[in-house]
Amino acid sequence: ASAYGIYNAFLAPGSPCELNIDHQLRNNLATRMTKAVGQDVAMIDTLQEVTSLFEDAQNAVFKLMASDSVPKFLRSPKYEQQLRNYEFDVVGRGPERSQSRSNRK
Repeated sequence: ASAYGIYNAFLAPGSPCELNIDHQLRNNLATRMTKAVGQDVAMIDTLQEVTSLFEDAQNAVFKLMASDSVPKFLRSPKYEQQLRNYEFDVVGRGPERSQSRSNRK
């Protein structure tokens, strides 16, 4: 049931939050997801294929994020501004000092 939810939300052609994966991988998933219904041995084989295809999709998304999405994010003006704000906050505060028990009153 969870696999269908993930497929329908992210991997199916035209899904609401469609991920950018290879066309052939998307077609293979679509084919296998329609076959993964039933009570026989063929369904078990199909489910194993679906699991493998989900892993392929996960790897494709991770590679795309590493090579495209994350570098774009790191170069974005909003991220750079937040980084500068964070650095100012850390530098501006100075080192935090805690009182030892002997110095407390």
